[in-house]
This record gives sequence, structure tokens and C-alpha cells, in this order.
Amino acid sequence: MNRNKIEKILRNIDNCPICKSIKLTTIGDTRTINPHSDLKVQIIKCHYCLHWFINPMIKQEDLNTLYSEASDYVVTKNWLRNEFSIPEEYIIKNESKKNSKKKKYLEIGIGYGLLFKYFQKKGYYCFGVEPYQWAIDIPNIVDNITKLNEDNFEVIVLVDVLEHLEDPLLFIEHISQLSIKGGTVYASFPNNQSLQALLFKKKWRMIRPFGHLHYFSEKSLKIMFESNRFKIKHLKKTDLFEFKIRNYLKPPYFMSRAIAQWSQSLWGDQWIVRAIKN
Repeated sequence: MNRNKIEKILRNIDNCPICKSIKLTTIGDTRTINPHSDLKVQIIKCHYCLHWFINPMIKQEDLNTLYSEASDYVVTKNWLRNEFSIPEEYIIKNESKKNSKKKKYLEIGIGYGLLFKYFQKKGYYCFGVEPYQWAIDIPNIVDNITKLNEDNFEVIVLVDVLEHLEDPLLFIEHISQLSIKGGTVYASFPNNQSLQALLFKKKWRMIRPFGHLHYFSEKSLKIMFESNRFKIKHLKKTDLFEFKIRNYLKPPYFMSRAIAQWSQSLWGDQWIVRAIKN
């Protein structure tokens, strides 16, 4: 899809997608992630819930089309990961603490299926959603959440998903309908209250339109989950600095943990959420 077509499908929004406030401020203009385009969008901040989002916005059906086409406007080429991310390690650790019951599992945006296949091997009943062709050979995968013929999930995983959606609030409402009472949702997404975000603003590394559309504050994420019958049981920050320290420098455990706690509290620009359906 070329620039002219992209401009035709964009729409201006006048209120916050999370809290619906009309008290908004422009942080600045930024280019999309497409290296071949000079198209720019605005980064907007909500005064009430402190949420950031892009404007103009793109409709979800058009986003789905762009992902299915692997468009340069939404996907970075040659992306491949063969090890668990920090949020994925967090999910594995938390699930390993619970009883050995095999659970009904839904993962949105499974990518190449690294975490999905892990829980398959653990005996979970796994279903997934992935609009791009990465997961074409993995069973029980659909390309759109509306095509799921299953519900009553006990575990739902949204690792780096909500920032990619036109309406994350509506999406969490849908997730709530798919989850059983007492079911667990794990999610990770950009933290706009991190030192990185506050220092770099529109040049922050998470600002990646149309790959990323939303950037969450603690208040906006709580509104999003709690208004959809989820109680947040654990909220933490993380960043890639911890990952690099652990995997490349390999300091002693006590030093690695101390560095991680310091970097997360100050520098961590990604939220990790564990929430339970009320």
C-alpha cells in the first residue's frame, strides 16, 4: 500500500482512546517506520490518564491488511528471535509456580511461535492468533481474533500486542469475554512514564508508527484493565538493558539482580502486567 492509499485510510481522533478525555497536547511530529516514506504523524498526550497515541489513527481492518502484506509501514524486515524475551520468561516463571493442571491457553500475536510451542510441550491446550505468515505451519492458529471458535481460556498472553491495535480498550473488552472467571492475562507494552520516554519524547525508541500506535501510563493501563473486569495482581517495568547485562556480561547472580532492579525502576520502558478476571 503506497503513501496516497495510506493517507486516505487515516482518520483524525479528537479524544483519548482510553479515557475519552478531550484535553490533549501534541508532543511532536514523527515519521513512520517505513524507511521509504516521509509521511509523518503526531504523538498526542492525554492530560487526564497520561496516555500517548498517534494521530491520525489507522483503522484495525486496514492494519490487518498491512500486516498480512508485511508492509514496511508496520513490519521491520528480517525480524527473527530464537530466545525468550523478558516478558515471556516472566510468564513461564509465573506459570511454573502454579499447579500442574494443563490449561486452555490463548496467545495473541504468536510470531514464530516460540512461547506457543513451549506451552504446547507442557501439555496446555493452545490456540493462537497471528495475522502475519510467521505461524502458517502451526496448528490451532487463526489470522484474526474474530475467527476463534473457542472461549473459556484460563491463560491469555498479549506480549507486545496492545500497542499495535487501533483500539486497545475495546480489545481488552473482547479478551475479557474470552477469559474464564479467575483466568490470567499476561501483557507487555510500552511504558511512557519511563526515563527513556521522558527524555527522548518523540525520538524514544518505542515511537514506531504504524508499528506502534499506543504508549501507556500506569493510569491508562489500569483504566483499560479494570474497566473490563480485570484486577491487576502484579505490575512491573523491564527493559533491554537487563537482558544485555544477563546474557552478554554474565555478572554474578546477586549483581545481575541488583542491576536489573535499578535499571527497571529508572530506565525500564516496558510494562509487564499480570491480571486476573474478576
